[in-house]
Amino acid sequence: MTAGNIPLPDRLAPLVDDSLGLVAEPVLLPFPPGSGVMPIASAHLGDGKAAVPAIRRYAQWSRSAPDAMDGSGGGFDVELAKAVAVAETLERYCSTVQDPADMRWATALELGDEALDLDTLPRLSETELALPGQHTRLAAKDVPRNWVRGVRLRDGKPSWIPAQLIYLFYVADTEENIANPISTGCAVHSDPALSIVKGIVEVIERDATALTWHQRLPLPEIDVDIGDPELHELVAAYERHPYVDVRLFDATTDVGVPSIFAVRIDRRSTAVRHVAICASNLDPVQAAVNAFREVLSCHIAFLPRIGSTPERAEDCYRTMDGALFTAHADRSEAFEFLLSGTRKRPLSALPAPPAGTSAESLRWLSGRLTAVGTDAYVVDLTTDEAAAVGMTAVKAIVPGLQPMSFVRKAQFLAHPRLYTAPAAMGYPVRDEADLNPWPQPVA
Repeated sequence: MTAGNIPLPDRLAPLVDDSLGLVAEPVLLPFPPGSGVMPIASAHLGDGKAAVPAIRRYAQWSRSAPDAMDGSGGGFDVELAKAVAVAETLERYCSTVQDPADMRWATALELGDEALDLDTLPRLSETELALPGQHTRLAAKDVPRNWVRGVRLRDGKPSWIPAQLIYLFYVADTEENIANPISTGCAVHSDPALSIVKGIVEVIERDATALTWHQRLPLPEIDVDIGDPELHELVAAYERHPYVDVRLFDATTDVGVPSIFAVRIDRRSTAVRHVAICASNLDPVQAAVNAFREVLSCHIAFLPRIGSTPERAEDCYRTMDGALFTAHADRSEAFEFLLSGTRKRPLSALPAPPAGTSAESLRWLSGRLTAVGTDAYVVDLTTDEAAAVGMTAVKAIVPGLQPMSFVRKAQFLAHPRLYTAPAAMGYPVRDEADLNPWPQPVA
């Protein structure tokens, strides 16, 4: 892989050093049984001084240690896997650095049509709002908050976006809490347009995750019928394994971006019986490869954290809480709506968005989002360190899509998308009382 004609490992090398680098030297993670031949690397923030104040302040405010400051990468090339891990760590860093000079304190009413319409944001249901200890609120237009400048993708119009929706560790000590920290929509790349594409595709991926899980969609299982050598190598590795399987399901939504929900099943493990992820990509083959990579990466990440599994579903709020909770063999029934299905769909039947330049892909994505009734907004998060190596960092926000939330008490169950999308996809629609009782399992 190259980034602007410079191989990604070479481009990112100036950022990496165990002593003074922005990112510490990445390491390869141990392979669990049945993992195939795809190396998984991990990297973490090193000398990230610009992010430290925000991280420390968030830790004091939330009374918890922030996670998600590391990155992982996988690939058939070891050096590329390490470089992807470094890039993801850079992404986390860029999404954390905050400059008060970039923010504007105002109400939505004061900003008028220069601001993202707060009424389009995902909403908690009345049941969620009434939960004991609920810290998330509906966004009120007459309440002041910090805003940052972004653009509306459809027409390039400058727009003010709530800062809470942008930064990974944002302290809302002087304003109402309308969101919880999550990296959804953050992306880095040497091609600015492709960076935006990657950010939007991740938002679409999280939408597919939430729709699948909340509505318990009986997705068809994917039959890999495309002769891609890397993909078939991964499929064959699991087919040979006596007690580990990976099953792929077509979670593509009405947006039309290929999305694959994957479940890794380890029949010998009690603590980590099931691992679930969702992967979206404009190329369905790459989505499948990414699904194998991500499910393996998550399995490795779960192993040292087994002892921190919450005892109750309502106590899930950290990145891996819901995933660890549902991973246990005693909770296998949580996955029955997927694993007990009989419908099949060949990988070749998944939609294949038109190939083209990154700018053309971006226009196609914008058109698809408009077709399902939502806009996308983008904020530039590029730091000096990212710019120095020719990387652009962005955060994409798509208010009309269903968010994936790690916080069990804040799943935004009153968002219209949760009930209109399944119908548009040809599935029965469950009302709120009949939604999935299990915490979402994707970390």
